[in-house]
Amino acid sequence: MTTARNIIKNRIRAGNTLLGVGCYSAAILPKNTSDSRVIKVGNTVDDPWLEYYEYAISKAPDNPYFPKIHDLHIDYQHDYYVAVVEKLDSVHDCSSRNESLEGMIADWCKDGIDLHSLQMLTLSHEVDSTCLHEAVNAIHRIYTDGSEPAYDCDGDCEAADAAWNVDNLAWDDYDCSCTESVLNIDLHCGNFMYRENGDLVINDPLCHSNMEDVDDIVNWADEHLPQSPTNV
Repeated sequence: MTTARNIIKNRIRAGNTLLGVGCYSAAILPKNTSDSRVIKVGNTVDDPWLEYYEYAISKAPDNPYFPKIHDLHIDYQHDYYVAVVEKLDSVHDCSSRNESLEGMIADWCKDGIDLHSLQMLTLSHEVDSTCLHEAVNAIHRIYTDGSEPAYDCDGDCEAADAAWNVDNLAWDDYDCSCTESVLNIDLHCGNFMYRENGDLVINDPLCHSNMEDVDDIVNWADEHLPQSPTNV
């Protein structure tokens, strides 16, 4: 049994509450701490969430569209991580979710978008357009930086995708159309979360494009943990 599985199982046995289980991690509510914080136990340091943290969340920790991370411990030797994160709610009632905005955000994270276009497309939504623009393009950058050649290419492609350069705050034409990403944008309803005040949070936007080799802990949780809910 992996270290992460042992940590999850022991915490549940100690009386903590299992809030959710995803492919890469489990979320646990500690019994003796504030309800505003959750323990996220990751089963592998290859979880794309760690890239999301390093290249997006940690660079703009006050961005309201990113989850708040209070602490993070990564153990490369034993291939797991533990994070203390803010408690968010997964809203399954469609009437309480902003599905239109969620759909646009998923597209922007994959394709990128300039600020003016984002502002025009969100006129009917209550958003902080500057922060949302920063968030989706940071995720887009992680997604495109993980690209690799899909077949032999000399780099002289007529078509190139425009991508937001987070460091230089400008648009670059750099992404050869002959590449495919090792990551996917994974923004279904379970990976959009909400704060108690109704603010939308992009909680866990990435997964591997090839999931066959990923050590999915959902099936293990269903078998070994009591009444394990899904989605983290």
